[in-house]
Amino acid sequence: RSNRRQRQMCIRDRLNDDEPNVNSSNIYIATHLAILLTNTGEQERANLLLDRSLTYLQDQRRLRGSGFEIWELPIYALQGKPKKALTVLRQAIDKSWRNEWWVAAHHDPALDSIRDEPEFRAMMDEIRSDMAVQLERVRAMERNGELASIPELPAAG
Repeated sequence: RSNRRQRQMCIRDRLNDDEPNVNSSNIYIATHLAILLTNTGEQERANLLLDRSLTYLQDQRRLRGSGFEIWELPIYALQGKPKKALTVLRQAIDKSWRNEWWVAAHHDPALDSIRDEPEFRAMMDEIRSDMAVQLERVRAMERNGELASIPELPAAG
């Protein structure tokens, strides 16, 4: 309960902060807070938060391991820069990014502005196909006795 209360206070503080400090512990919150600010008519504050987020990300490690490059995707999408967002996504996919791709493909509200773009859909289909290949490799390893059997999951819709 105290963690939930701390998160709520952190979000409240961010809403009232005219000089937001973006870092690794709040970059996810920052992009989604920008959505809330935009939806409440506070576009200027949302833009400030997104700009601060990009400034923070410029100094961070790039993909390969624990890089932050993919966090530019929702920021550019929220800033109305679909070409930049799609370029970031393409680069991330080319560098084997797969974390949270399902959320990006279907649920992340920060990506609503690009979700129907043919290029975005093609990239998500590419990941979906790659994941199917990876699953088949795992199943082959199971059949060959190289890996303990993994239970089947229901098909995603």
